[in-house]
Amino acid sequence: MNNRERALSPYGPVRAGLTTWPTTNDQALTELLSSLERKVDELIYKSCTALDTWNIATQEVSVVLSATPIDEDGTDANRG
Repeated sequence: MNNRERALSPYGPVRAGLTTWPTTNDQALTELLSSLERKVDELIYKSCTALDTWNIATQEVSVVLSATPIDEDGTDANRG
């Protein structure tokens, strides 16, 4: 048992007991996780902004369409 092999990982050799919890001593992994968290926060913010914009635009279109009188034949009554 003196010759122990290290487990393979995309981040290099893994030592027994090493985890990816925030308390890890691996600075590069900690920085990578922090970077990913910031990017996720940024994408969530952008998606919420896009959803808000979409909701406002659809509400405005709905108001315009509901205020447009329609003839019996289904055409816009304001068209000449």
